[in-house]
Amino acid sequence: MDFKDAKIYLELCNSRNITQTARVVGLTQSAVTQRLQNLEREFGFQLVLRERGQKTIELTAQGVRLLPIIQQWADLYESAYALRNETARTSVKIACTESIGSYLLPKFFFDYAQSHKNLALSIHNSHSWEIFDSLESGSSDIGLTNRETSLFHEQLQIVPVYRESYVLLTSKANRAEYSRKIVHPKDLDVSRELFFDITPSFTQWRKSWWEEKRPFVQTSFAQILPPMLSNSPYWSILPLSIARSFAQQYNLDYYLLAQEPERRTCSIVTNRQSRTYKATEKEALISALTEFFKRLEQQQ
Repeated sequence: MDFKDAKIYLELCNSRNITQTARVVGLTQSAVTQRLQNLEREFGFQLVLRERGQKTIELTAQGVRLLPIIQQWADLYESAYALRNETARTSVKIACTESIGSYLLPKFFFDYAQSHKNLALSIHNSHSWEIFDSLESGSSDIGLTNRETSLFHEQLQIVPVYRESYVLLTSKANRAEYSRKIVHPKDLDVSRELFFDITPSFTQWRKSWWEEKRPFVQTSFAQILPPMLSNSPYWSILPLSIARSFAQQYNLDYYLLAQEPERRTCSIVTNRQSRTYKATEKEALISALTEFFKRLEQQQ
């Protein structure tokens, strides 16, 4: 199997689009198709389903089964090739949700990379279901998600390591209204809510207080909240790490809740059938992450 063919197949499986794959790998669409046909001839079965004139593809059953094998082969090839250099580095691929990666772990990742020059950390932002899929396929080594369980991924190990409280975030111009420092949900005006839809348990908590009342705005994209909150009467309930980050950058304050939602979980996810050649590096990183979250929880 040619390494370039393998990498093109992995990119095609990721995008499910021939045009996008061609753009990423720097080839023409016909060249991508030719590379795919090379693999199919080599293995003796069809890997993808594609209609004439259609740029999107679906994997066949054999294509799905072959995906984690090719991913592992490509990783091993890269590691073996890297041994040619005296400064060979082990690649560790991390997939995490945006709210965890952006607001809890930037400094941790940077400091860990600085103190472990033998590693090549690769950190990607994904939804929880994408994280589970990437761990099963072998395209990620470690996952960080807000979920505690997954019904359909039996080969994955999910270990909750951190639970984070929620707070109310609003403009500093509203200090007089929240002078008691602790806010009760029953006192909040839902017509001024910017609802950050982050986890099913938080959504259920919100419903228990305000039933079917609609917020002013609903979003799953945290970065758009600060401009809406600054110098306005609006408010949002957010995980502490996000609220603290926004309060440091914008004209905002955060307040404790008298009746807070179930704390947001952060879990470390791994594949029980993971590759062994980088097991030492993975275990060391997982141990450091676990210790980091333990200290973080003590500081809440």
